[in-house]
Amino acid sequence: MRLNDVGNLVRGIWETLPADIPDLALDAFVVMPSHFHGIVVRRRRPTTTAGRSLTLGEIVRRFRARVTRAVRQQHDVVFAWQRNYYERVIRNAGELNRVREYIVGNPARWRPDDVGARFIAPSLDQ
Repeated sequence: MRLNDVGNLVRGIWETLPADIPDLALDAFVVMPSHFHGIVVRRRRPTTTAGRSLTLGEIVRRFRARVTRAVRQQHDVVFAWQRNYYERVIRNAGELNRVREYIVGNPARWRPDDVGARFIAPSLDQ
């Protein structure tokens, strides 16, 4: 799947998160036409410069806010995130590998739906 301009923007913002949150590492991720999958690794207790721990919710909010702001400033599209997100604690290497395989294989399984079909750019390969 080839990303359109909005997809590239999402990917770029995701990849910059560890620069802001030094204790955060990124693992497998994929930008889909209507959703996003990503694994974050908390290397140790993440903190801000004020010394307060960042929750996963705060990390997700930061990512979503940056993407929303950039998309609305740079593109003439209607853009909104779904209300919630799914989180899961990955407890061992086997589970990590299964989740990675799911994420990497997601583009091959994706089919346009009523929501996602509206976000496919003409340049997006399926």
